[in-house]
Amino acid sequence: MRKLRENRHNRVYHLISRIAHRAFYLDADERDRFIDVMKRSAAFSGVWLLAWCVMTNHVHILVYVPEPEKLSDDDILARMRTLYRKSRFD
Repeated sequence: MRKLRENRHNRVYHLISRIAHRAFYLDADERDRFIDVMKRSAAFSGVWLLAWCVMTNHVHILVYVPEPEKLSDDDILARMRTLYRKSRFD
């Protein structure tokens, strides 16, 4: 088993993920949905999406991880609304 890497702030990371068995499952609509969820997840978590490439069987994502910031309750709710789109928190 590979050793866990130490993640640090103020760094850029290249993320790769493949579909099991190198199958080709992502059509154009699924790639669009993936990008939408990826953008909302990045906005929720506070990472910066720098670049991405979504193919039919794998993705490459380049992200910058900034220093953590203190969030107010309103900031947290705003991020949750971004992640889940429809406000379930009002």
